[in-house]
Amino acid sequence: MKQIDLDASIRTATGKGGARKLRAAGEVPAILYGPGNPSVPISVNAHALDVILKKNRGEHILFTLNLKKDGQDAGKRLAMVKMLQFHPVNERLRHVDFYEVSLDKTIEVDVPLVPTGKAKGVEIDKGILEIIRRTVRVKCLPTAIPKEIKVDITNLGLGQAIHISDIQAPEGVKFAEDAKTAVITIVGTSDGEKAAPAAEETPEAEAGAEAAKKE
Repeated sequence: MKQIDLDASIRTATGKGGARKLRAAGEVPAILYGPGNPSVPISVNAHALDVILKKNRGEHILFTLNLKKDGQDAGKRLAMVKMLQFHPVNERLRHVDFYEVSLDKTIEVDVPLVPTGKAKGVEIDKGILEIIRRTVRVKCLPTAIPKEIKVDITNLGLGQAIHISDIQAPEGVKFAEDAKTAVITIVGTSDGEKAAPAAEETPEAEAGAEAAKKE
């Protein structure tokens, strides 16, 4: 997980008027909060944050916020982006929620699931790969958050599914969801037929397929 320094200023003026002035000056209003500490209204440079987010798109970033108040140092706080708010028209960043974390306390975050390999249920049985969950919630220390969790689907057959219990979590990471939750499966084609060589088809199989079409 990447750790990046970011300068931030503690805000004294809040509300819509103060937010408009900040944005006009190239700053983004933000809030810093976390367990055991009061919320702190802050602001960060819009361009600096935008560059970081675009360069590390899709990754969890641990920010070291270098706080200043009235131009004076006000300490450092470790935090992660909890939520980003964008303008509905111009898509410019309007507000950021930073969640304060501690390096020795576990947190819960969502991590992307990435299927790898070619499933036999698709390659052989001509089924359709269905991604039920594209992310999974994990529990770990901030420094142990994985960029992604790869899931080998090579042996996944038609009608089968991969559950959270089937996935090997990275070292230092635990899944924070029901182990029975299905995340990937192989389903049949839209007409409900399983592809098979024509020579092996029987009249009974053909009749069954026709009945399935009528249902």
